Amino acid sequence: MPERSRVTRQKLLVSGRRHFAEEGWMTARIRDIVADAKQSNDSAINYHFGSRAGLLRAILRIGIEAMEEQRQNEIDALAEKGIKVDKTLDVSTLSTLVIRPVADVLRYHEGVEFIRIVGQIGPYTRVQSALQNEVMQDTLLLMEVELLVDSIAQSIGETPGRYRIHNFLIALIAILSARALAIAAIRRKNTSDEDYSAEEIDDLLEESGQLRHDQFVEEVVSTLSAGLASGIPSNS
Repeated sequence: MPERSRVTRQKLLVSGRRHFAEEGWMTARIRDIVADAKQSNDSAINYHFGSRAGLLRAILRIGIEAMEEQRQNEIDALAEKGIKVDKTLDVSTLSTLVIRPVADVLRYHEGVEFIRIVGQIGPYTRVQSALQNEVMQDTLLLMEVELLVDSIAQSIGETPGRYRIHNFLIALIAILSARALAIAAIRRKNTSDEDYSAEEIDDLLEESGQLRHDQFVEEVVSTLSAGLASGIPSNS
């Protein structure tokens, strides 16, 4: 891809992510996205992404790929302890592998916008269609969710297992979306030219009676992992 085209595409991605997060991916105006990307032609979205939905898929894919390094690091850390990540691994550990990297993206402005977009579409996505979606293909996230489905299905059956995973994912998305909205509200009150640091966001969240990031992630992991693993024997 020529450099100029690559730069334009990146600007459209950044602008699209911001407008989709703030205004909704179905209602944000293409004209505004293009204008904020400093482009003069409204057809730029179609040229680079094919459609509004194509832009959405590109944004989601980038958000998922941004978590891959952390996912690999956590798998490697278990391997160093002699623990193999497969469907025989206990549900609590598998669910932690799914949860922690996606919760950790809330440390970053781009991640907050990503979660706000996921929150718009996640509750309406069935597990099977999500696993088959192109934005998930060839990712560690897909592998981990599939292992989680298989692990639970071994204990309670495939249909009840998928239903439990569906509820787990809805709860995870809802919790992270609420957190993302709280962070976005804090950022909107910032009158400085510079964005708040992650530490400053933590301080302001704490002042408003909410947990700091690390505490929040631990609570999400603990609560959702326990709920998902309820009634399922541990393999450890």
